[in-house]
Amino acid sequence: MKINREELKAKGWSEQEIEKVLRIIRESDENKAFHISFLEKFLFWSLLLLSITGIFAINIYILPLLIIFNNFVDILVLLLLGICLGSFISFILNDLEWLGFKHHLLTLSLLPIISVLTLFFTTKTINLELPFSQTFSLGLIFSLGLLFPYFVFLLIKKNKNDFIKKINKNNNKN
Repeated sequence: MKINREELKAKGWSEQEIEKVLRIIRESDENKAFHISFLEKFLFWSLLLLSITGIFAINIYILPLLIIFNNFVDILVLLLLGICLGSFISFILNDLEWLGFKHHLLTLSLLPIISVLTLFFTTKTINLELPFSQTFSLGLIFSLGLLFPYFVFLLIKKNKNDFIKKINKNNNKN
């Protein structure tokens, strides 16, 4: 569980109370039961596998549309599908408070690479004659759509933390 020291200060908690809560949470994280740790890891890897499966399924189902539509519609459809899948992934990743930086970094670096590679793989498998540059750009657009919701969440989280710091500064002046 993540506790924001600034938020607690803004709510009027004393420094002793904050330290006590942080110590209790740190001890509970260190003494976590094996099955809880296993389930947390299983949940993360299941989410990652589900995301990769979703990327692969979207790429397979989107390829017939690449043949039918023009470039603008391709871009719009890929972008919207990327945003939808990215919102799902971001929503779940951000609700898992125990995830560390390495989990987020792994997910956010692996998913765009996989989305571009699966688009290449599926175009070559069904012998779709798309130039390399077009395939790469469509994969990149899908990847940007995939990452967009996560970056929006980070921006909102940063603004929230900045707002809390401003409140604390104002409270400390009074």
